[in-house]
Amino acid sequence: NVTHKLMSKIKDNMRTILFPSKYFEAMGLTYIGPIDGHDIALMTKVFRQAKKATKPVLIHVVTKKGKGYDKAMENPDIYHAVGKFDPEKGVVLSNKETYSSAFGKAMVQIGKEDERVVAITAAMKDGVGLNNFFLEYPDRSFDVGIAEEHAVTMSAGLAKEKIIPVLAIYSTFLQRGFDQLIHDVCMQNLHVVLALDRAGLVGSDGETHQGTFDLSYLSLMPNMTVMSPKCTAELYPLLKFAIKQKGPVAIRYPRGGDDIELEPITKVTLGKWEVLTYGEKTAIIATGKMVQEAIKAKEEYNLDVKIINATFIKPVDSKLLKGLVDNNYNILVMEDGIIHGGLYSMTLEKLNEYGYNKKVERLGFDDKFIEQGTVPELYKANNMSLEDIKNIVEELNNR
Repeated sequence: NVTHKLMSKIKDNMRTILFPSKYFEAMGLTYIGPIDGHDIALMTKVFRQAKKATKPVLIHVVTKKGKGYDKAMENPDIYHAVGKFDPEKGVVLSNKETYSSAFGKAMVQIGKEDERVVAITAAMKDGVGLNNFFLEYPDRSFDVGIAEEHAVTMSAGLAKEKIIPVLAIYSTFLQRGFDQLIHDVCMQNLHVVLALDRAGLVGSDGETHQGTFDLSYLSLMPNMTVMSPKCTAELYPLLKFAIKQKGPVAIRYPRGGDDIELEPITKVTLGKWEVLTYGEKTAIIATGKMVQEAIKAKEEYNLDVKIINATFIKPVDSKLLKGLVDNNYNILVMEDGIIHGGLYSMTLEKLNEYGYNKKVERLGFDDKFIEQGTVPELYKANNMSLEDIKNIVEELNNR
């Protein structure tokens, strides 16, 4: 009867929950676990057993983050990804402003100014600097776990209801939501703000975490606006601008903080770039962290060069580019992303429209994955060091 079938179904479901092995065995997998992932002898025994199996094996291992080191067990978020540190003292937190902390402060301030603003992250609340926002506005804070695709679609749904979602996510992880960005956000021209942390090089985090593709894959999406601050202090004005826009807006910024002190932009106008220094023959168009590299090269080698901060990667500043063409400037484009499809490509297309007849030089990453290394090492290995900038500018000035 119906009651018997219902009770039997409930019993089966409970058995699956209490004994997960049945769930996996039903799919043809041999299930082993759960086992203590900190017991080396047990783990060795289990893996040896698994090697002898004649069909696929699923080993369920349970571990505790920071196990064996009290400081890490007490503060697992701080010790999620660390460099070298003194194990006796633990990680010494720096007071230096980072782009992540500047973003977090900007979000708290903007959250006070506009109740429609909500924060979304995919299991990286601490990494992207949203701790204080989550504490101040728990009802407007959402951590969806390691589910970037869902985070993008959820943002689209909220935007549909006139809420302003700010999705804070590492550049490399947003790649998982590529399809959702196109279909759920851009196709409907929804007002979703993307805050892309760890854009460009991430150094010791390695090849899988390098944020070198976002400029290219975001720029090809219709309705998308792409921006980048030249210093940490610009995150607030750029974020405030993005909140007031219509349609999707992405702000991308690097790991760490500033190398030099720069004055933040005071007025943000859609598609308008900022002239920082003046030169007679050559102009550098740089975006994000590369603006600081250009200025450092100019100061170290006393270069005669016009440095332009490309606050917007999409759209480009058509009026300023037309002025460079009319005044016969040589041009170098600098970006901390792959060359194809990024700022260089966007700039080159516009210059071509204006009949620019010179070769445009570029510094950026070739069509490849960037290996692990420190940021200075990787700049040097990819011909993007201060000396490389100097050599190109001097060659352009001698044309």
